[in-house]
Amino acid sequence: MMSLLRISDIAGLTPAQMDSVTAIYQEAFEAPWEMPVAELPDFARARTGDTLLGRAVAILDDEVAAGLALSNHLAESNLLHLKYLAIDPTRRSQGLGAILLRAAAAAGEAIAQAAGREGCAGTLLEVEIPDSPPPAADRSLRQRRIAFYERHGALRTGIPFPRPPWAPAEQPDWEVLLLPGRAWRNTLDGATRRGLGRALLVEGYRADSQAPWLAAYLDALAPPE
Repeated sequence: MMSLLRISDIAGLTPAQMDSVTAIYQEAFEAPWEMPVAELPDFARARTGDTLLGRAVAILDDEVAAGLALSNHLAESNLLHLKYLAIDPTRRSQGLGAILLRAAAAAGEAIAQAAGREGCAGTLLEVEIPDSPPPAADRSLRQRRIAFYERHGALRTGIPFPRPPWAPAEQPDWEVLLLPGRAWRNTLDGATRRGLGRALLVEGYRADSQAPWLAAYLDALAPPE
Protein backbone atom coordinates (compact mmCIF):
# COMPACT_ATOMS: atom_id res chain seq x y z
CA MET A 1 0.00 0.00 0.00
CA MET A 2 1.28 3.44 -0.90
CA SER A 3 1.79 5.93 1.92
CA LEU A 4 -0.29 9.09 2.05
CA LEU A 5 1.75 12.28 1.81
CA ARG A 6 0.40 15.73 2.58
CA ILE A 7 1.66 19.21 3.41
CA SER A 8 0.39 20.81 6.61
CA ASP A 9 0.92 24.10 8.41
CA ILE A 10 3.19 23.38 11.36
CA ALA A 11 0.91 25.40 13.62
CA GLY A 12 -1.86 22.86 13.00
CA LEU A 13 0.11 19.75 13.94
CA THR A 14 -0.74 17.46 16.82
CA PRO A 15 1.62 17.49 19.84
CA ALA A 16 3.23 14.24 18.70
CA GLN A 17 3.76 15.58 15.17
CA MET A 18 5.18 18.80 16.59
CA ASP A 19 7.62 16.79 18.70
CA SER A 20 8.81 15.06 15.50
CA VAL A 21 9.20 18.38 13.65
CA THR A 22 11.16 19.80 16.59
CA ALA A 23 13.48 16.78 16.57
CA ILE A 24 14.05 17.12 12.81
CA TYR A 25 14.86 20.82 13.22
CA GLN A 26 17.26 20.16 16.10
CA GLU A 27 19.08 17.41 14.22
CA ALA A 28 19.58 19.61 11.17
CA PHE A 29 19.99 23.11 12.58
CA GLU A 30 20.96 23.09 16.24
CA ALA A 31 23.86 25.56 16.21
CA PRO A 32 24.49 28.93 17.89
CA TRP A 33 24.08 30.84 14.60
CA GLU A 34 20.69 29.32 13.75
CA MET A 35 17.21 30.18 15.03
CA PRO A 36 16.80 28.65 18.52
CA VAL A 37 14.42 25.72 18.48
CA ALA A 38 12.36 27.39 21.23
CA GLU A 39 11.33 30.02 18.65
CA LEU A 40 9.95 27.46 16.20
CA PRO A 41 6.34 27.40 17.52
CA ASP A 42 5.98 31.20 17.41
CA PHE A 43 7.62 31.35 13.97
CA ALA A 44 5.15 28.75 12.72
CA ARG A 45 2.08 30.38 14.25
CA ALA A 46 2.92 33.69 12.57
CA ARG A 47 3.25 31.97 9.17
CA THR A 48 0.08 29.97 8.81
CA GLY A 49 -3.07 30.38 6.75
CA ASP A 50 -3.29 33.43 4.54
CA THR A 51 -0.56 35.53 6.14
CA LEU A 52 1.81 37.40 3.83
CA LEU A 53 4.78 36.87 6.18
CA GLY A 54 5.76 33.46 4.77
CA ARG A 55 4.98 29.83 5.46
CA ALA A 56 5.99 27.17 7.98
CA VAL A 57 4.96 23.73 6.77
CA ALA A 58 5.65 20.08 7.43
CA ILE A 59 5.35 17.07 5.19
CA LEU A 60 3.38 14.23 6.74
CA ASP A 61 3.84 10.62 5.65
CA ASP A 62 0.81 8.63 6.85
CA GLU A 63 0.33 11.42 9.43
CA VAL A 64 3.90 11.10 10.71
CA ALA A 65 5.93 14.30 10.37
CA ALA A 66 8.86 13.62 8.04
CA GLY A 67 10.24 17.07 7.20
CA LEU A 68 9.80 20.81 7.42
CA ALA A 69 10.20 23.99 5.39
CA LEU A 70 10.31 27.46 6.97
CA SER A 71 10.19 30.58 4.83
CA ASN A 72 9.81 34.35 4.94
CA HIS A 73 8.23 36.52 2.26
CA LEU A 74 10.38 39.52 1.25
CA ALA A 75 7.61 41.85 0.17
CA GLU A 76 9.67 44.73 -1.21
CA SER A 77 11.70 42.46 -3.48
CA ASN A 78 8.88 40.01 -4.25
CA LEU A 79 11.01 37.06 -3.16
CA LEU A 80 10.59 34.11 -0.84
CA HIS A 81 13.47 33.31 1.51
CA LEU A 82 13.51 29.59 2.28
CA LYS A 83 15.35 29.72 5.60
CA TYR A 84 15.21 26.05 6.51
CA LEU A 85 14.38 22.80 4.77
CA ALA A 86 15.08 19.46 6.42
CA ILE A 87 13.96 15.84 6.17
CA ASP A 88 14.05 13.20 8.89
CA PRO A 89 17.40 11.40 8.40
CA THR A 90 15.63 8.03 8.17
CA ARG A 91 13.42 9.27 5.29
CA ARG A 92 15.92 11.02 3.04
CA SER A 93 16.39 10.13 -0.65
CA GLN A 94 12.67 9.29 -0.98
CA GLY A 95 11.59 12.44 -2.84
CA LEU A 96 10.21 14.22 0.23
CA GLY A 97 12.66 17.11 -0.06
CA ALA A 98 11.54 17.77 -3.63
CA ILE A 99 7.90 17.84 -2.53
CA LEU A 100 8.69 20.30 0.24
CA LEU A 101 10.73 22.51 -2.09
CA ARG A 102 7.86 22.63 -4.59
CA ALA A 103 5.43 23.41 -1.77
CA ALA A 104 7.60 26.28 -0.55
CA ALA A 105 7.91 27.73 -4.06
CA ALA A 106 4.16 27.39 -4.56
CA ALA A 107 3.57 29.23 -1.28
CA GLY A 108 5.78 32.04 -2.56
CA GLU A 109 3.67 32.30 -5.70
CA ALA A 110 0.43 32.31 -3.72
CA ILE A 111 1.68 34.99 -1.32
CA ALA A 112 2.91 37.17 -4.19
CA GLN A 113 -0.43 36.91 -5.97
CA ALA A 114 -2.32 37.67 -2.75
CA ALA A 115 -0.16 40.78 -2.47
CA GLY A 116 -1.26 41.87 -5.95
CA ARG A 117 1.77 40.66 -7.89
CA GLU A 118 1.87 38.66 -11.10
CA GLY A 119 3.81 35.99 -9.27
CA CYS A 120 6.92 35.54 -7.15
CA ALA A 121 10.30 36.61 -8.53
CA GLY A 122 11.91 33.56 -6.96
CA THR A 123 13.02 31.69 -3.86
CA LEU A 124 16.34 32.47 -2.17
CA LEU A 125 18.22 29.53 -0.66
CA GLU A 126 21.40 29.39 1.40
CA VAL A 127 23.76 26.45 1.04
CA GLU A 128 26.99 25.68 2.85
CA ILE A 129 30.04 26.22 0.67
CA PRO A 130 31.67 22.77 0.44
CA ASP A 131 35.20 23.86 1.37
CA SER A 132 34.23 26.22 4.19
CA PRO A 133 34.66 25.50 7.94
CA PRO A 134 34.78 23.37 9.93
CA PRO A 135 37.61 21.13 8.69
CA ALA A 136 35.66 18.00 9.64
CA ALA A 137 32.57 18.97 7.61
CA ASP A 138 31.08 16.40 5.25
CA ARG A 139 32.01 17.99 1.91
CA SER A 140 30.18 15.37 -0.12
CA LEU A 141 26.95 16.04 1.78
CA ARG A 142 27.25 19.76 1.10
CA GLN A 143 27.86 19.08 -2.58
CA ARG A 144 24.81 16.79 -2.73
CA ARG A 145 22.64 19.53 -1.22
CA ILE A 146 23.76 21.98 -3.87
CA ALA A 147 23.20 19.38 -6.58
CA PHE A 148 19.70 18.70 -5.20
CA TYR A 149 18.69 22.34 -5.54
CA GLU A 150 20.28 22.62 -8.99
CA ARG A 151 18.37 19.56 -10.20
CA HIS A 152 15.18 21.37 -9.26
CA GLY A 153 16.07 24.53 -11.14
CA ALA A 154 18.06 26.60 -8.66
CA LEU A 155 20.80 28.87 -10.03
CA ARG A 156 24.21 29.40 -8.49
CA THR A 157 24.43 33.17 -7.97
CA GLY A 158 27.99 33.42 -6.64
CA ILE A 159 26.64 35.62 -3.84
CA PRO A 160 28.42 34.81 -0.57
CA PHE A 161 26.70 35.37 2.75
CA PRO A 162 28.90 37.84 4.68
CA ARG A 163 30.94 36.24 7.44
CA PRO A 164 30.95 38.41 10.57
CA PRO A 165 34.27 38.85 12.38
CA TRP A 166 32.78 37.29 15.52
CA ALA A 167 31.75 34.06 13.78
CA PRO A 168 33.06 30.95 15.59
CA ALA A 169 35.59 28.82 13.77
CA GLU A 170 33.06 26.02 13.26
CA GLN A 171 30.52 28.25 11.53
CA PRO A 172 30.35 27.45 7.80
CA ASP A 173 30.23 29.95 4.97
CA TRP A 174 27.16 30.08 2.75
CA GLU A 175 26.37 30.86 -0.85
CA VAL A 176 23.00 32.16 -2.02
CA LEU A 177 21.09 30.20 -4.66
CA LEU A 178 18.00 31.38 -6.53
CA LEU A 179 15.08 29.27 -7.67
CA PRO A 180 13.41 31.54 -10.28
CA GLY A 181 9.68 32.14 -9.94
CA ARG A 182 6.94 33.08 -12.36
CA ALA A 183 7.82 36.77 -12.21
CA TRP A 184 11.58 36.32 -12.74
CA ARG A 185 12.64 38.52 -15.64
CA ASN A 186 16.30 39.24 -14.85
CA THR A 187 19.70 37.85 -15.68
CA LEU A 188 22.28 37.24 -12.98
CA ASP A 189 24.38 40.29 -13.74
CA GLY A 190 26.10 42.45 -11.14
CA ALA A 191 23.13 44.70 -10.50
CA THR A 192 20.83 41.71 -9.99
CA ARG A 193 23.27 40.03 -7.63
CA ARG A 194 23.55 43.25 -5.67
CA GLY A 195 19.76 43.46 -5.40
CA LEU A 196 19.43 39.86 -4.26
CA GLY A 197 22.15 40.30 -1.65
CA ARG A 198 20.50 43.43 -0.32
CA ALA A 199 17.07 41.77 -0.23
CA LEU A 200 18.36 38.84 1.79
CA LEU A 201 20.22 40.92 4.34
CA VAL A 202 17.94 43.95 4.72
CA GLU A 203 14.53 42.32 4.29
CA GLY A 204 15.41 38.79 5.36
CA TYR A 205 17.79 39.44 8.25
CA ARG A 206 16.83 43.04 9.13
CA ALA A 207 20.33 44.41 8.61
CA ASP A 208 20.72 48.19 8.90
CA SER A 209 20.38 49.41 5.32
CA GLN A 210 22.75 52.31 6.08
CA ALA A 211 25.47 50.24 7.74
CA PRO A 212 28.95 50.82 6.26
CA TRP A 213 29.71 47.09 6.28
CA LEU A 214 26.60 46.44 4.19
CA ALA A 215 27.59 49.10 1.67
CA ALA A 216 31.06 47.53 1.37
CA TYR A 217 29.53 44.06 0.94
CA LEU A 218 27.14 45.23 -1.79
CA ASP A 219 29.87 47.19 -3.57
CA ALA A 220 31.93 43.97 -3.67
CA LEU A 221 29.01 42.27 -5.44
CA ALA A 222 28.63 45.15 -7.92
CA PRO A 223 29.41 48.88 -7.81
CA PRO A 224 26.31 51.05 -7.39
CA GLU A 225 24.89 52.39 -10.64
